[in-house]
Amino acid sequence: LTARMNLAALLGIRGDHTSAEPLLVQTYADLKRVHGPQHPITADAAELLGKHWQRRGRPREALPLLEEVLAIRRATEGDRSEQAVDCMFALAQ
Repeated sequence: LTARMNLAALLGIRGDHTSAEPLLVQTYADLKRVHGPQHPITADAAELLGKHWQRRGRPREALPLLEEVLAIRRATEGDRSEQAVDCMFALAQ
C-alpha cells in the first residue's frame, strides 16, 4: 500500500493527475480499512489526496479531508510537528 501511495504521489508530481487520483482514492480507502482512520499512514494518504484535490481546484472535497488530517496530526504529533504545520499551510492556501 505504501508503494502504491508513493506511485500515486509520483504520478501527481509528473502531472499525470488522471492516473494518480484513482490510486490515491483507493490507497486511502485501503489504508483506512487496514489501519483505521487515525493511523499516521492513513493520515499521510488522506493528506496526499486532499492536496491533490486542492491542486485540481476541488476545495469542497479537499477542505474536510485536510481538516481531518490536521486533527489527527494534532492528536498524534502535536500542534508544532512538521506534519501538522505542513497541513496547516495546505489549509491556508
